[in-house]
Amino acid sequence: MTSINAVIQACIDNGIYVIVDWHVGAGIYASDTAMSFFKTIAQSVHTYPNIMYEPWNEPTVGWPLINPLWKRNSRHTRYDPANIIICGTSQWDQKPQDAAADPFTDYQNIAYSMHFDAASHSVAGYSPGITTA
Repeated sequence: MTSINAVIQACIDNGIYVIVDWHVGAGIYASDTAMSFFKTIAQSVHTYPNIMYEPWNEPTVGWPLINPLWKRNSRHTRYDPANIIICGTSQWDQKPQDAAADPFTDYQNIAYSMHFDAASHSVAGYSPGITTA
């Protein structure tokens, strides 16, 4: 954690926005390790408005599993309601329409992510979902 804290502090000192995220791939974000990590970080830097949290980057599961996990575990990053929490969406952050149809409504300052990799994705395949969201 010493290295992570040093990088976060350097960003804060220089007015840079920081996204603290958890890359777990196909794993479940609700792990005790992830929750402990975000709780530790959030408790120490939650008063800085330029800190954002992304507790589950590119979930591979569907929104019906993602949404309840966000609701249950968001308290680990929600120490200051002004900080933004970025919610990953279904299928590697590629289905924002699923989140739009069943949004996470327990808190303010929630953002949903959409990942588009220009080198490997067709715009036509993702435009309908983005437009719907």
